[in-house]
Amino acid sequence: MLQAIRGTVGSWIVKILFAFLILSFAVWGIGDMFRDRGPDTTIIEVADTTITFQELETVLLRQLDRRPELLAPDNVLEAAQRRFIVAATVQQVVNDALIDAEAASLGFVPSDAVMAELVRQLPAFRDDVTGRFDRNRFLARIGQQGLTEQGYIAQLRGNIARQTVRNAAGLGAIAPEFLADRLLRHRGEVRTVETIVIARDGIADVADPTGDDLAAFLDDHPDQFRTPEYRVFSVISVSADDLIDDIAVPEADLRAAYEMRLGTFQEPEQRRFDHALLAADDRETADALAAAVRDGATLEDAVDSIAPDGGVTLVPIDLSTREDMIPDALADAAFALADVGDVTDPVESQLGLHLLMLTEIAPEQTIPFAEVRDEIEIRLRRERAVDGLYDFTADLDDALAAGGTLEEVSGQLGLTLTGTPPIAADGSAADGDAPALPAWAEVVREGFGLDAGETGFLIESDDDSYFVLRVDDIRPPRLPPLEEIRDDVAQAWIEARQAEAAAALAEEAVARLAEGTDLQAVAASVGGTAADAVELRRDGSNRGSLPVGIVNEVFDLRVGEAAAAPTLDGSQAIARLTAIAGVDPADAADRIDAVRLRETNNMTQEIIDQFTAALRQRFPVEIDDEAIADLADPS
Repeated sequence: MLQAIRGTVGSWIVKILFAFLILSFAVWGIGDMFRDRGPDTTIIEVADTTITFQELETVLLRQLDRRPELLAPDNVLEAAQRRFIVAATVQQVVNDALIDAEAASLGFVPSDAVMAELVRQLPAFRDDVTGRFDRNRFLARIGQQGLTEQGYIAQLRGNIARQTVRNAAGLGAIAPEFLADRLLRHRGEVRTVETIVIARDGIADVADPTGDDLAAFLDDHPDQFRTPEYRVFSVISVSADDLIDDIAVPEADLRAAYEMRLGTFQEPEQRRFDHALLAADDRETADALAAAVRDGATLEDAVDSIAPDGGVTLVPIDLSTREDMIPDALADAAFALADVGDVTDPVESQLGLHLLMLTEIAPEQTIPFAEVRDEIEIRLRRERAVDGLYDFTADLDDALAAGGTLEEVSGQLGLTLTGTPPIAADGSAADGDAPALPAWAEVVREGFGLDAGETGFLIESDDDSYFVLRVDDIRPPRLPPLEEIRDDVAQAWIEARQAEAAAALAEEAVARLAEGTDLQAVAASVGGTAADAVELRRDGSNRGSLPVGIVNEVFDLRVGEAAAAPTLDGSQAIARLTAIAGVDPADAADRIDAVRLRETNNMTQEIIDQFTAALRQRFPVEIDDEAIADLADPS
């Protein structure tokens, strides 16, 4: 088992797939960090690498974009959570730079040939129809990130070097089997409970509140009734979709586009093979199998007659292009075969010896224009709409820069000016529905960064639409007077009293259950509902069967004991533990392997973290703490 896990972690196939996964993010992810952004002040220095204030701010904003609630002015946790995210971002940037420095000191530089092959394999650069590498798409995608081909390759090469160093540092981590055994026994424990639920809304004997009751409740729970800050916007929004319906593409242009990109509509020759894999030192058997196939036997029959006792694995290869096959030596041999039935000489790779028998040839073919015409038309209309949008928004930007109001500019350019109802920082409307505008979350985020009456800049959103807005009104958070929200306060007061009564009944039920009283009898006495016994796992895999609060209580009980916990709506869940069952690892080999692999991954990350900490002692690290503080608290 140890060798199996080591083999999985160290497999060259896994490394390549992992590299592809990491590299695919390079197209969209960290590119901004390494772009030249001008003479900004250096905020971090690690060895020979410098990171500017603007570069770090760009990475930070990307993190905050995933947590828009942190930007809400009425979020009392905003400052603390932002400081935490800034600190984590700085740590990650420094760690990456330390790994880069180590890669440079080791002289690890992937060759141009390796880089070219990796780029060809990235899904983001493959044609949607043929699945082949599309250079035009490649240039367009990296161009969207403001990168040249040389700049992108340099960035990609750095990412590979960094990931290779990390992999090398953590490769030897293997969680011991006894650890997985102990963890499985603990996490896989199953506890059986019988339960009662006392519904809050089932408690009817609650007197109506007096005026004094309501006033006191509002004084004690003001945050429960305080409205958020609301803002009213006027928005101009435009996207390529607004222009695409007016764009017609002549048939001649469609034909020309087809001819220009004919290579992407040509499906290369594909071949199917019977494939035998042998150990690297078993060349004698491999040669004998090849000879038998050349004498007219199928590869499967040859294996049955020459190696009936094992040692040979038959792994058929489905229709594949030459580019699909790795390594190159195997692809060269496979596509050098002339006719169906031919067999290669043994080919050696890191996996062992390969023997391929050609079973089918699907010749190269070209997809007819008629089959891809509609797709080409959609693509060209989209491209021309995007080009038109760029020109259109340039006119919009000029009109705004000339001092035109949103009303004047929208009328001049034939655009729709959308007025919003009062909007909260989470994008919800105080009354009714929020408008269905593109990039709504970005619109709201921009609107909550402006002052009342202020018009923002024209902004290009993440979905390639553009918008500009004005804040027409700001309505601060407020606590409405009791007369305005009397019904809401009364309902909340009643629910609070019901929850208190349910808690008292639950306490009584827990005491009686611990004495061994019949579950149904206890449920009837407290007005609760008894349920069938439930099995709970410590690993949480079936926690949805009971409220979280009571599940946590169950794993602190002894058999026969009971506990209660409130649910989100103020009801009470009560559980009595009736049995505890352990896990027999002998019957859970797959589960042990999964636990072991997970812990191996955790150990690997810990080793990489320790390795990075050691690099910090080798390479100088300078951080401008004052500038970091400005990022953490921009106010």
